[in-house]
Amino acid sequence: MKYQKLKKEPLFEVSNNTSYNIQNYGIENDFPQQLLMLIRGSSSAMQGIDNYSKFIYGQGFSDISLSQKIINRKRQTLDSLLNLISKDLAIFGGFALHFNYNLLYEISEINYVPFETVRLGSVDKNGHFDNVNLYRDW
Repeated sequence: MKYQKLKKEPLFEVSNNTSYNIQNYGIENDFPQQLLMLIRGSSSAMQGIDNYSKFIYGQGFSDISLSQKIINRKRQTLDSLLNLISKDLAIFGGFALHFNYNLLYEISEINYVPFETVRLGSVDKNGHFDNVNLYRDW
């Protein structure tokens, strides 16, 4: 039996959108939303994502004092944040967080950002981007 390198086709096309200064995810810039709709329409996919999310989450943080630490004004704990992150990681392979800083440049809050609302900024000629844009419904 021979081993062959399989060329993996991208799931969606990424292109710069100069109007919004973002990278489009898919032709209509709706790949994450379409993926969520497909997953929610399939009980098998929902169960698979739920199982994978539980695996990522595990038993939460082993340090009880750390897991119960309040991280924002919504009174969310690190454990609840981990739970939200594990769902996005299971579905999209990534997650997004927003950090607020005080005047001493210390982190004062950590907030969960739904991954499907995030778009990376347009890529320059060197392949770099310098911003991240958020919008509830791209």
